[in-house]
Amino acid sequence: MTTPVPARLRTHGWLDWPATADILTNATCAWADTDGFHIAERPDHLPATSHLWAWTTHTCWRARIDSSQTLLTELTLNPTEPHPDTIEVHSQPGIAWPTDYGPIGPQPPGVLTTTYTRYTTPNHNDATGTTYIHGENES
Repeated sequence: MTTPVPARLRTHGWLDWPATADILTNATCAWADTDGFHIAERPDHLPATSHLWAWTTHTCWRARIDSSQTLLTELTLNPTEPHPDTIEVHSQPGIAWPTDYGPIGPQPPGVLTTTYTRYTTPNHNDATGTTYIHGENES
């Protein structure tokens, strides 16, 4: 079951990693690379991955990484001020892998025990939207 939540969606456009890292300075980040799945402070260097998700108390980010650039979008949950970019997103509890799930291999501490919420934006072209992640170990 999903719950509707008001949110403000904004794009930062294509940025280099230093500009992206500056925006994500106080955020908790999640990404997967050849060393596994990570939930940590934002990495100092551009990670070798295609997507990175990040969050603070009321904000989620999604970074689409392509070569040395990131397409960064920001989702502010329950905005306090009215804004024309306010949309309704759907939230639902995220489902982590079980701690004994063998196919993913060993994971760093906290990865499989972090609870999180998925926020999905509407997409008028098909049945899917863009997903943002907000973890309970928020910064």
